[in-house]
Amino acid sequence: MKMLIFVCFTLIIIGGCFAQKPVIGHADCSSAIVLTDTIYGPTEAPDGFGKIQEFNADKKSMYFFEQEHNTVWYSFIVPTSGLMTMELIPEQSKDDYDFLIFRDTEGFCESVSSGNVLPVRSNISRNDQSIRSRTGLKGGNALEFVHSGPGKSFSKALEVWQGEKYFLVVDNVYPQGKGYTLILHFQQQQTTEKSKPTIAFSGDIPVVLSIRDATTRKLLEATTEVFVSDPATVDTVPAAEFQGSSVVISSSAGEILRFRVSKPGYAVKTEKLLVRASDDTVRLKVYLPEMKKGEKVQVENLYFVGNQAVILPVSIPALNDLVLSLKSNPGVSIIIHGHVNGPNQPNTIEYQVLSDNRAKAVLNFLVEHGIDNSRLSWQGHGNTEMIYPNPFSERESGMNRRVEVEVK
Repeated sequence: MKMLIFVCFTLIIIGGCFAQKPVIGHADCSSAIVLTDTIYGPTEAPDGFGKIQEFNADKKSMYFFEQEHNTVWYSFIVPTSGLMTMELIPEQSKDDYDFLIFRDTEGFCESVSSGNVLPVRSNISRNDQSIRSRTGLKGGNALEFVHSGPGKSFSKALEVWQGEKYFLVVDNVYPQGKGYTLILHFQQQQTTEKSKPTIAFSGDIPVVLSIRDATTRKLLEATTEVFVSDPATVDTVPAAEFQGSSVVISSSAGEILRFRVSKPGYAVKTEKLLVRASDDTVRLKVYLPEMKKGEKVQVENLYFVGNQAVILPVSIPALNDLVLSLKSNPGVSIIIHGHVNGPNQPNTIEYQVLSDNRAKAVLNFLVEHGIDNSRLSWQGHGNTEMIYPNPFSERESGMNRRVEVEVK
């Protein structure tokens, strides 16, 4: 039996608690307030959407505001790994505060204004004055995203890792409102034994997964593990496991499923799937690249701190897949290739050193997680092999900023 021990971290410093905290001038992502305490407020009333309107979505979207009204942006660093809960308490119950939470990635503020990044949590529901219009994240709640209109005031608690950076944007639908108090809690989860988490598979939306060879596109017999949250380590116990070239399960709107697919001779791959209310049947194809000599495989969802070789914690699941790929193919050795984004620029020493160091950072992670150093080598390419020499979007810039592994 798995024993879960929760230690609640609320690192509270309430200096100046009787003065309203300023929020005016922080309505854009680029001017986010940096939270250093877990209580902020009471605040001033937010006023306007800032210099740019960063959201323009469908009225029933679960992920974005239809538009910004009276907005404040925050950023914060997670102090301890575990579960994050949040409560936003308005000063007056007639105010209707909505929120979105995003995990930081390189070039985040540019990406969010172009709609190229999804939040990890949202709540855009109508305010419930019976609970003083409070909103936030709570343990035990099932929905990670709540669309506008009548709905749950609290979304599901968020699993976080120490050192991760997040952005929180808060929007009051009504003008001339009052402020609020924001409270963050971080519960450290310690496990004494492993146990199998549960997943209901009892929803009304079918999810059909098929596994194929990335080159031939033919169906592959493989092992598929299903997780209820991002697998934090290579030893994370799945909620369910299936064998075969296809998997069919039932799910519910708002659920996020994670499928880790593996087969000897191939790279391990994890896919994350969000089930939407508008879906009748969800079909997902997973293409496994073969681990054969000369084959290059891009390590997807690998992110670094901007202009540094520091791996962001959000990248751990992708690196775990690489560890498992090498452990399940013990005869394979690889070259780790580092690339950076530097359009219309020569390959400077800075670009070269950065690509070298990012490749070495991945190598060091693999060695620390049990891969023999003799199977690994690295090579940095600076900006000499950009997929998009003249990128037109943050997505294309991100494709240039990558790490690939080549089977030797």
